[in-house]
Amino acid sequence: MKISVYTCCNNAIENEFTLFEGMIQALKFCDEFVYVDGGSIDGTLEKMKEFAEKDERIKIYENPWEKRMHKAMTMIQKNVALSHCSGDWCFLMDADEVYSDNFCLMIRKLLEDIGNSFTGIYIPTYHFYGRFDVICLKDPFLGHEYYKGKIYGIRNGLGIHHGNADGDHDGFVDNDDVSLKRENTYVLQDFGYVCHFGHARSNEMYLIKKNDIERRYHIGWSDLEEWDFEKILKEKPDCFRKVDISLIPTIMMKRVIETVNEKGFVVHDKVLSYYQLFF
Repeated sequence: MKISVYTCCNNAIENEFTLFEGMIQALKFCDEFVYVDGGSIDGTLEKMKEFAEKDERIKIYENPWEKRMHKAMTMIQKNVALSHCSGDWCFLMDADEVYSDNFCLMIRKLLEDIGNSFTGIYIPTYHFYGRFDVICLKDPFLGHEYYKGKIYGIRNGLGIHHGNADGDHDGFVDNDDVSLKRENTYVLQDFGYVCHFGHARSNEMYLIKKNDIERRYHIGWSDLEEWDFEKILKEKPDCFRKVDISLIPTIMMKRVIETVNEKGFVVHDKVLSYYQLFF
């Protein structure tokens, strides 16, 4: 059985994405890692090529990001990446996500056990917010709940691809644009999850991200002038939950320490103590 992991990105370094950590983590369980670059100008593509020179499992493709189709391009790029996958199973990994340690250890055995009984794999998601010991349950400004998980893995060769089913650009559909049915999906419950770090960036970078995304998806959005994670955590405590630091994949330990030292992230002392055991 062959497992592919695929992703797409623009300027991972500039945007503080966890692309490289996520890829290194994925290579612990996959036979092929497919990356589509949309035109990075910050050194991301060059660094990915350096990785590919050392590991033949890494496949790199380039597909220009069309700004005039900005809202649809994420879905388009994911489908380009998926089209290059040759695995029996294909797993999405967004550029700001990292699979958990236990997922990497157990996913191959699970896929062997379930065989062809399912067409997709639903995986729980933790959205880390501002710091590495807090997850977000709902948007502190717009009030909607964050998704608790989604379908990340699909069986290849069935015509399943990313489609705009139910308004979800991450949703999977078949060739008739019918959304992948939940009853055909295996739901991970006992092990494995995905860590989403898109909200765990510096205040400066997250302010840019927040305004950019909300402008695209919410008509009438008024740009925020500043962003302070710690202030928001105190003002909207019902939107967040403290979690055990052991949820974070160990591949992230270097970034945790660096962001505390260089970018002023706030992390509880015991977080650093935990990681300094390994780093």
